Amino acid sequence: MKGLEFFKSKSHREDSNYEELKKIFDFSSVPLFKLFISSFELGNSNLKRHQFLETKFNNVVPCGSVLIKLETISGEYFFSGFFNENELINDWESYSVDSHEFLEYGLVRIGDIGIGGGIFIGTKDDKKDKIYLVNWGLDEDYILISDNIFEFSRLLIFVEDKSNMENVHGYSRFYKNWGEDFWRVKE
Repeated sequence: MKGLEFFKSKSHREDSNYEELKKIFDFSSVPLFKLFISSFELGNSNLKRHQFLETKFNNVVPCGSVLIKLETISGEYFFSGFFNENELINDWESYSVDSHEFLEYGLVRIGDIGIGGGIFIGTKDDKKDKIYLVNWGLDEDYILISDNIFEFSRLLIFVEDKSNMENVHGYSRFYKNWGEDFWRVKE
C-alpha cells in the first residue's frame, strides 16, 4: 500500500464542518488542500492500513506502520494520519491559532507523526499549500517535504512490523471475509 491508497474516498455530501473549517483556512490560499479534504475522509481512524484480528484478545491490530519516505530527512517519521474535521477545529482553537508556527510562518497543523510536532500546511505567502514536517524535539527548522498534499501522499509507504504477529507464521494463513477491512488468521 502506498500514496493515495491509504485514504478512503469521501461520499459526495455536504460537509457539516465546512463553514467551521473556513474560519481556519482561506481555501483560496490552499486550493489543493481543499480538493483533498473534499475528496477523502480525514482522521486517523479513516487511514486504511493492513491489519488483522488478533484472536487472543479479539482485537484488530496493525501489521505495520505508515512511513514518510523521504531521503532528505534524517531519521524515520511515521505518519499517524490527518486530523479529522473536528480535530482540525479543536487543534486550531486550543493550539494553532496562537502558535509560533502560525503567527510567524503561517503554518497550521493538519496531521500527526506520533511525536511532538506534526504535519503542517502553509497558508501564507510563498508557503501556501506546501507541506512541512515539524519535530519539536529537534533543532531543525520546519522541513519542507512537499509542494502540496497530493505530493505528500506519494511519500507514504506501508512498512511491515511483525511485533504484533508473534503467533502468526506467515501471510499464507491470512484471509478476509466479504465486507471486512481486516485480515483473519486461519487456526
